[in-house]
Amino acid sequence: MNVTDSYNAILSSVEFDEFTPEEQETFLRDLNSLVFRGAVLRTIERMDEGTRDDWYRFLAQNPSQEKIRLFLERRVPGADLAIAETVESLAGDILAVTTY
Repeated sequence: MNVTDSYNAILSSVEFDEFTPEEQETFLRDLNSLVFRGAVLRTIERMDEGTRDDWYRFLAQNPSQEKIRLFLERRVPGADLAIAETVESLAGDILAVTTY
């Protein structure tokens, strides 16, 4: 399953179309936050020790999400795969508890 299919599976499993526009906005914001945090954690796991040290110094500067994304893409091989892995894993977990 690719990222788009995974997102669509999540939205379908929670009957997203039946949410109010406000609920949809909140759900998407929360989902994207979960994906971002999960992808960051997966990417940290891929870091070598030197990069991890740089990462913690970088975080001390309180960077924006965009700067975090750029740091990870530039410094960690396979960082882009972390997003896909996170979405697919999250979709699997959500589908496991919503499918009956």
